[in-house]
Amino acid sequence: GSDITRDFYGDIFRMRDCHNGSRCDNGGARPALEVAGRPCYCQCAPTHLTYREDKQQCVKDIKECYMSVFYRPFTVEAIPLVYLPTSGQLVHPEAHLSLSGRRNSEGAFPSCKAAVSQYLTPEGWRTLTRVDGGGPVFGLFTDGNKTFLQFLGNSHARRQLQQHLAMVRLCCRIPEWSPCETG
Repeated sequence: GSDITRDFYGDIFRMRDCHNGSRCDNGGARPALEVAGRPCYCQCAPTHLTYREDKQQCVKDIKECYMSVFYRPFTVEAIPLVYLPTSGQLVHPEAHLSLSGRRNSEGAFPSCKAAVSQYLTPEGWRTLTRVDGGGPVFGLFTDGNKTFLQFLGNSHARRQLQQHLAMVRLCCRIPEWSPCETG
């Protein structure tokens, strides 16, 4: 079983090297609190909800790449907690993706596709592909001017992803993009 439970109020994890007197906050270096009645179990603080098992740290974002955020009414989420649907369905149907800050000078959005699907293990990120050889287990679905994340994997991929952080690397083409603004 997993030593991590993904939780809306902060991931709950078991310390790897737990000894009498071990502290969840790791001497102030980790934003986590002890779980009452469960020795060696900690919960990430509300400011850093997500536990990264490779770094043994609670985080508020993923530093490896630029993060698109999920927009839903009244809420913006960088790392949403979701239940994976069956193949072909939207992962977070009430939230669309935003690639803000990635427009060209005329305000046009980039054209993107899901290039690589990865999940986090204690050893780091692992690539996950569909068993039929069809590429990443996630894709993008566009409806009007909104882009959604779509699950394209099967039940085996869904089981592999349970209780793991997933990252979808996008390949984007930004028309006439210029990193400098003039005015």
